[in-house]
Amino acid sequence: MAEHRKHRRPYRSEKRAEQARETRERVLDSAAGLFAEKGYAGTALRGVAERAGVSPETIYATFGSKRALLLELIKRAVLGTEQQSELTEVLEQEGPRRIREERDGGERLILFAEDVVLRIERVERLLEAASCAREEPEVQELVGRLHRARYDNLRTLVDGMQQDGILRKGMDVEEATETVWAFASPELHLLVTERLSWSRQRYVAWLAVTLKELLLARD
Repeated sequence: MAEHRKHRRPYRSEKRAEQARETRERVLDSAAGLFAEKGYAGTALRGVAERAGVSPETIYATFGSKRALLLELIKRAVLGTEQQSELTEVLEQEGPRRIREERDGGERLILFAEDVVLRIERVERLLEAASCAREEPEVQELVGRLHRARYDNLRTLVDGMQQDGILRKGMDVEEATETVWAFASPELHLLVTERLSWSRQRYVAWLAVTLKELLLARD
């Protein structure tokens, strides 16, 4: 009998782990909805718990704080569907790898625009909620770190263009990175899609053409 119980433990353990993952995702989904609806200041962990159907203690035990919950949401949004795999960095994912491997400069920027727009769409509302929490110094520090991380990731795109000889001659790497950082920003994307009703396809085409004109070496 004892041997039989021992044999069943892995199954129970796997089931508990799966239930924990489902609860975690339900909490994240609920928090994402509330942050988008009410902003950072207007979202309470008790409200997240009620929407997710869990206790506030479960959220505290899993994430620790509202700020940590927001950070986890942003990480999930940036990484997208690959977040459950062993990949933990944006630059290790398939999209950025394909961008680095593309030899044609114009095609490289099209691939970049197609990849980055999906990340922007997932993260822009969360960043907007965080940026509006001006009375929360820790949240503003988090926003600053996220933008610096975005800059560093975009710098690899420009560094690769320079190394491959397709960056415009005389173009400063810092200036080029700042250009990409500005045009491929969640803030600008939110502006043109909301105020001008641009579609995803229009933004991707515009971003790729604009960066091509500004950054690529002339034939």
